[in-house]
Amino acid sequence: TGPFAGDFNVSKTGPGTLRWEPEFAFPGGSWTVEGGILDVRTNLSVPVAISPDAVLKGHGEVGPISGGGTISLDDTILNVESLNGLNYAFGISHTGSPDYSNPLASGNALLRIRSETPFIHAMNPVNHIRVFIDRETLSVNDVYRGGFWVEGTNDFLSLIENAAYTFFVPDPNGAIPFRGATYAPYSGPWSFIVDTAWAVADYPDGTATGRVMRVRFAEGVLPYQHWLASNFSPEELDDPEISGPQAISDESLLPNLARYAFGLDRYDAVQDALPQLETVSDGGALYLDYIYRSLISEERGIEYIPEAATDLSGPWAPMNQIISNTVYTVGAPNEDGLTRDIRYRIPGDGIEERMYIRLRIRQWEDGLTDP
Repeated sequence: TGPFAGDFNVSKTGPGTLRWEPEFAFPGGSWTVEGGILDVRTNLSVPVAISPDAVLKGHGEVGPISGGGTISLDDTILNVESLNGLNYAFGISHTGSPDYSNPLASGNALLRIRSETPFIHAMNPVNHIRVFIDRETLSVNDVYRGGFWVEGTNDFLSLIENAAYTFFVPDPNGAIPFRGATYAPYSGPWSFIVDTAWAVADYPDGTATGRVMRVRFAEGVLPYQHWLASNFSPEELDDPEISGPQAISDESLLPNLARYAFGLDRYDAVQDALPQLETVSDGGALYLDYIYRSLISEERGIEYIPEAATDLSGPWAPMNQIISNTVYTVGAPNEDGLTRDIRYRIPGDGIEERMYIRLRIRQWEDGLTDP
């Protein structure tokens, strides 16, 4: 067909596949995919709603995407404006990063999200993310990058970490078809960790910097998993709304991962363990000390990132990038034998008229550092 003309809405029904090719043009309106597959291979920069039984795939460009359906990418890069809800299936072919310069064959699937609000709502266990690792042999400490990519320095991990993840590996007897093969859920001895990493991407339209989703294997059971097992019943461990990293057990409103990070058990009092600000006078100069409690063990499996901003809505960045001449000191072990205090000393003249400070806690990364 030739180009469409006019401003109207389009609905795709039926179980077949519709390929939106480069020679097609669509001036406006919106799309609803009620069934089958919409394969976008060019620019379709309009809103798209995907119904639960429908799939969107491709390597083109799409406007905001919403609904209860699935975005399924084998080894391509799809540009989107934003995401709301949905389920996801990503093919991963190799360790390391996708080939950002080749959206038709990137090796590791990627959703490049362009909006300053990439995820309209944080994901929860209703959102399923299936990662298909197309490798016959897996090794501990393998690191794979792909899935989601967001421009800028803001970490989007909190927006995706509570989704329901399943990792698949090739299996000739597997029941899950993907990319012309069959897969089965991974059932080996290692744990998967999902986080994000700083990335420089050489896209066809130029170099961009941002953060990309990262998946890695870890050997054995991680310390945080030990903590969970000692604080929650098997039934509670199966419910992420109770035992998930952002779940809250009592009126303190302190999430599980923060309780672990501060050396607390599930129902311990939190007041003495929370970060504090303390005014200090030293040599006639005035300082502000920001103090937080950190686990001593080098195997703690998490990192602590003090951040600062001049506006509560951000942008947030590591404290030493926002406040000049901060001095970092590590205290002696506390009485509990598990934690010690970390102190950031801020010069009085380094503080803006209004300054906000927060402590970000996330599960351990593999050595790549934030910018």
